[in-house]
Amino acid sequence: MHICLICEGSYPYVVGGVSSWTHTLIKEMKEHTFSVATLYPNESDKGNFKYKLPKNVVGVSEFFLDVLGKERGQFHHKFSIKESDIEEIIRLFEGGTVNWQVMFDFFDRNEGKSPQDFLMSRVFYDAIIGTYEASYSHVALNDFFWTIRSMILPLVGMMGVEMPQADLYHSLSTGYAGVMAVKGKRDHQAGMLLTEHGIYTREREEEIIGATWVPVYFKDLWIKYFQNLSKCAYEYTDQAITLFEDARVIQNELGCDASKQVVIENGVDVDTFMALPRKEIGKEGINIGAVVRVVPIKDILTMLQAFNLVHESYPNASFYIMGPNG
Repeated sequence: MHICLICEGSYPYVVGGVSSWTHTLIKEMKEHTFSVATLYPNESDKGNFKYKLPKNVVGVSEFFLDVLGKERGQFHHKFSIKESDIEEIIRLFEGGTVNWQVMFDFFDRNEGKSPQDFLMSRVFYDAIIGTYEASYSHVALNDFFWTIRSMILPLVGMMGVEMPQADLYHSLSTGYAGVMAVKGKRDHQAGMLLTEHGIYTREREEEIIGATWVPVYFKDLWIKYFQNLSKCAYEYTDQAITLFEDARVIQNELGCDASKQVVIENGVDVDTFMALPRKEIGKEGINIGAVVRVVPIKDILTMLQAFNLVHESYPNASFYIMGPNG
């Protein structure tokens, strides 16, 4: 079987976490061949892999958010458009529930038009104005226009990418990677699998709430946009895997059909840790440990602040952070 893994912001550019899991998966499944479709922020990282790719990886397709969909467009291009297309585009803009079948059919029907052609089209303009007049007339039209444009640019860009042909598209998150997996499934009449190591929508929500670059009155719009991207992956995937039951419940609340869900917990090679020193019997104090990558998304600062409160009440307590710093 040939499997296309879709990775967003991880393998093979980043060490640890999902990337380590991905690398191990490929190495241990020697009976299958793999393509890797990657989505990463900056084209300057092109080819800057942190892993030596296993021999059963037959190709890597690199896509970058800073260039995706930014080709020069033309004003005069006309689009094949139905009334239902405009309705769905407006729903996407305003954060409503999107019929993704209609959205994909629209871009399939207009294959060959560049993302910038769409963003410079009457279709896009009419959808912007319709959404603005219905829900956002209290803010400046110029601000609303550029917010929507920057928000959907990567999505429109990936609607035109050519996905590697495969028997199965395995996305390691929802979001943009999930949409790319859906595109691969549709384009090549293949299967799709989704493994969520963390709940992508919740992670983006936390980032947006704390972001200073998003005006308060647009935060809800951005959050609903990422929720819609996740719903797209949940709708089309044949199976959705999570690592623990609480994550499965959240996934279901966000729109994943329970009949598709499976929980497969990460295994632990116990023998690897048997040689670690153990706490001496009878020794006073509490040892607290965190096995975690030391990166911003893991919020190590909050762990340290929480332990400080513990240490004030239990001076003999010790805190150990175990994991890579990248």
